[in-house]
Amino acid sequence: MSFPRFVLFLVFLVFPFSAAMADGPELKVRPDTLFFRQLGPTPPAAQQVSVSAENGILGSFTAVAATSSGGNWLSVSPASGTGPGRLTVSVNTSGMASGQFSGRITVTAPGLEDSPRTVRVRRTISTPGSGGALMVAPHELEFEVTQGGAAPAPRTVA
Repeated sequence: MSFPRFVLFLVFLVFPFSAAMADGPELKVRPDTLFFRQLGPTPPAAQQVSVSAENGILGSFTAVAATSSGGNWLSVSPASGTGPGRLTVSVNTSGMASGQFSGRITVTAPGLEDSPRTVRVRRTISTPGSGGALMVAPHELEFEVTQGGAAPAPRTVA
């Protein structure tokens, strides 16, 4: 008796995992919007923006301030840095009339996905008695904590 002979070949294709297949490091900038509200001559306090990388290490970055209206009233420091950190965003109020103004902070980190990132900046200047609007600044608070780490510093709403 003769049985047919079958030969079975199994082929395994192995694809090595590489960093190119995974999500690369992403630029993270928080918050993505800042609001500066001013009633009368006292300028609003500077605000902070955190810059970091998710799924990787943040190397160098640059930050540039630009305004869409109202002149050159927006500034950011530092203008460049290395590693995660905080940017200080300030507004110059001298000589500005009442109104609403807009600008942006553009953060660029070479080699990171989602770069550049933009922080929208909105600014409102009101004179006392011009409408009685209630203004609270900042309008949102963000706290960063590490599990098991120290409690974050308190923040003030005015």
